[in-house]
Amino acid sequence: MLRSGFAPPHAAAHLSAVSPGEVLRVRWSTFTGLAAEDPEIARYVDDAVAKQTARQAIHMAAVGRFDCRQRVATFLLELALRIGIKAPCGGVEFEMPLRRTDMADYLGLNADTLSRTMSRLRATGLLSHPERHRALVRDFEALTALTPAAQSLMALYGNASSGNASPGRA
Repeated sequence: MLRSGFAPPHAAAHLSAVSPGEVLRVRWSTFTGLAAEDPEIARYVDDAVAKQTARQAIHMAAVGRFDCRQRVATFLLELALRIGIKAPCGGVEFEMPLRRTDMADYLGLNADTLSRTMSRLRATGLLSHPERHRALVRDFEALTALTPAAQSLMALYGNASSGNASPGRA
């Protein structure tokens, strides 16, 4: 959900989609009228905004307080929980939605630092890239141990209920 009021006035910002999707444009007055008439819509919006706010808080904590390995681990864990699926060879596999430079910008890291950090994760065997834009986390528990945000992310995503990343899920 996007609303012009969510961005600072005069912000030179743009919106980029990292995966295909649909955009529906609805006047705010129409939308609030629908939400007032239907408690299901109001509850859905409240839940979506709460989840979005929690994700922002986790991201701000990661960028502001975590070292580079913790930032990368937090990002990878969130992807695993949100969009990951159990891989046939074990572990959790998911699409990497951002290019390396975009990921570095998102995490507040230099692209070279991000590259070195990803290389270290691959060298330990925790992470691999079976295809160019896919990642495989071989040890889900080891990844959770690398980020102080693991407990918050697990609570937010229901221990992988929305991403199918739980080690026991198919």
